Amino acid sequence: MILKVVDAGCGVGKTTAMINYINQDKEDSKFLYITPFLTEVERIKNACKDKNFQEPAELPTKTEDLLRLVEKGYNIVSTHALFKKLTDKVLDLTQFNDYVLIIDEAADVLEEIEITKNDLKTIITEYTTIDENNTVHWNEWNNDYEGRFEDYKNMIQMGGVKAHRSDTGEVVSLVWAFPISIFESFKEVYILTYMFNGQKAYYEYNKVDIIKLYVKDFQLTTEPQVYNYEEQKKLITVIEDEKLNAIGNNRGSLSMSWFSRNAKTALMKQLQNNINNFFKNIVKGTPINQKLWTTFKEYSEVVKGKGYTNAFVPINIRATNDYKESTAVAYIANRYMKPTLKHFFEVSGIEVDEDTYALSELIQFIYRSAIRDGKPITVYIPSKRMRELFIDWINKKDE
Repeated sequence: MILKVVDAGCGVGKTTAMINYINQDKEDSKFLYITPFLTEVERIKNACKDKNFQEPAELPTKTEDLLRLVEKGYNIVSTHALFKKLTDKVLDLTQFNDYVLIIDEAADVLEEIEITKNDLKTIITEYTTIDENNTVHWNEWNNDYEGRFEDYKNMIQMGGVKAHRSDTGEVVSLVWAFPISIFESFKEVYILTYMFNGQKAYYEYNKVDIIKLYVKDFQLTTEPQVYNYEEQKKLITVIEDEKLNAIGNNRGSLSMSWFSRNAKTALMKQLQNNINNFFKNIVKGTPINQKLWTTFKEYSEVVKGKGYTNAFVPINIRATNDYKESTAVAYIANRYMKPTLKHFFEVSGIEVDEDTYALSELIQFIYRSAIRDGKPITVYIPSKRMRELFIDWINKKDE
């Protein structure tokens, strides 16, 4: 399998270049376009009218209607949420052989499955078999099973569940990995993203060959490009306030595990005061529709505060222009790949670039703001690690 990656920064025109590629297609190719948001679904339908893109309907289910559209040979546009439900158990993958798959922004292709140690031990020893590739299979003689493990049974039978082993070989967790067979079934696969090195571990794990593409004058090209962000970077002010940033001075501060340890401590009140200080005093007078902040969704309720609560946006927001009026941005997180997922790759000899992953996630969020339209923004990043990664990126020339 060959994956074509359009790796270019926010605002370069990746989506526009792909739209042009589709509209200029003379081979009557069939396209399945996957995008994060419904607003972008409408954008593709409107921008490629001659291609008559169809969106799967809710009834009977979106998955079943997708199958109908594929059988009829339509060009299709849908969301990441539907794409993650595709498996060779519900679809005849040979029907995608004539299709070009386009994924606008890298989809989540790996997730840790929540399960207790006791349930994991029971499932592994009594109900499943693990093959040489660490793929978990539900034993055929247990197909009629009904009980408390039924959700796990259904997930395993759909394919893509992997056993994650410790360094000693013991199975310590289950991981859902998007079946690579889905990607392999398409005629061509394109991913539009930025800083792909922070996302490539899954593809290396599956031994996928990668071809890099670029954007020039809103067209795809194999010719390497140097994208100049210098003028945009000049519009970004990062708050360097010793008092406001002190809460994030340790390398692990404001990470998911930090929030887990400190969610019920006085540090949350301090964090709320800092964010309120940022919005109330440092960017004084900024209306609510120009404020933007995020943290891990699990802890948004304990971080929210008077004057900025309604400006919250999910931390994984991507590929949308809905927040381009925002001039004041607070990024209250320190991003790491989950330790389980990181170790899952490392035991297979695959290196995970966590700093690139973290920086790409941060940049994706910040570029939802007014910087997209060339307007100045002020950014509060209390995590020292995240702030330094971002400042290094700002100071780096010839991106």
